[in-house]
Amino acid sequence: MDEMNKPATLALIAQLLSGCQSTSGAPGGEGQNTALQDSVIATSIAADLSTDVSPFLAKGSVLAFNPDQTAPLSDALAQSLIGHGYTIKSDREAKADAIELQIWSMEVDGDLLVRLSTPSHRLSKIYRKTKASDPSFASSSPANAQVTPAGPLLVETIGTGGTSS
Repeated sequence: MDEMNKPATLALIAQLLSGCQSTSGAPGGEGQNTALQDSVIATSIAADLSTDVSPFLAKGSVLAFNPDQTAPLSDALAQSLIGHGYTIKSDREAKADAIELQIWSMEVDGDLLVRLSTPSHRLSKIYRKTKASDPSFASSSPANAQVTPAGPLLVETIGTGGTSS
């Protein structure tokens, strides 16, 4: 794929997949991507996503993740959201009044497409895995991997079909 067209192609894929909603146990869910099992990558994505989702959640809201999403990304996102002033609930009773968040992801040509859904919005973003500045990156050790956003945030309003970026 031509490097210049790659972000546009991945954005199109994100838009086409906008109707897909799966959890980590389903194909393409969070548990399917080995890159997201790396805590450094998960923490980097979580820091970025928590900033992106904040305008769509009232400050101080109580949040909960789908119970199947216990991989490093949801854990890192929970910690990052706590840092932004949100409360995360994990036990079943307390989650009754919480806003449920769902994470969906897939790998496309080595890039990660990550979607965070609230009851009213779906936020999608593409992250590019890059090599750390360490010259020993020749090994495939995930400890040397980093991610950076590779495209704009795609925001969809659930129920209206509206999309913006």
